[in-house]
Amino acid sequence: MPELPEVETTVAGLRSVLEGATLSRVEPRRADLRFPIPVDLRQRLTGATVTGLSRRAKYGLIETDRGDMMIFHL
Repeated sequence: MPELPEVETTVAGLRSVLEGATLSRVEPRRADLRFPIPVDLRQRLTGATVTGLSRRAKYGLIETDRGDMMIFHL
């Protein structure tokens, strides 16, 4: 289980690569999550621009110019 410093380091590293990038393809892989993945997620996020990356507890947050936010856990 990663600790907060590892999550912060990962988010900082991704920030330098992803911020300002355009998402060319989105592929949801876990249909069995707590909340269902929206059926139009791929369409909504493909072509979106990453506007920011941050951390909330042990989760990384990726914000887009379309108002959507992706959450990842290490």
